[in-house]
Amino acid sequence: MITGSKIKLVRQLKNVSTKTLADELNIDISSYLRIERGVTKLTELRVEIILKTLDVTREFVEQLHNFSKD
Repeated sequence: MITGSKIKLVRQLKNVSTKTLADELNIDISSYLRIERGVTKLTELRVEIILKTLDVTREFVEQLHNFSKD
């Protein structure tokens, strides 16, 4: 399962800013941060945009363990 915290982990590892992902999703940064915190549910379209922007596969992200506490 792809979660906001897994996306956050990959984003940080790839040194991609929250602004970059927010811009790609056509939303403001605070809305994007709600996705990472799990407050806003991820749609399939948003997942696809995020995966493409981060240049990772769905399988890679799904296999990550969530080590963050948030």
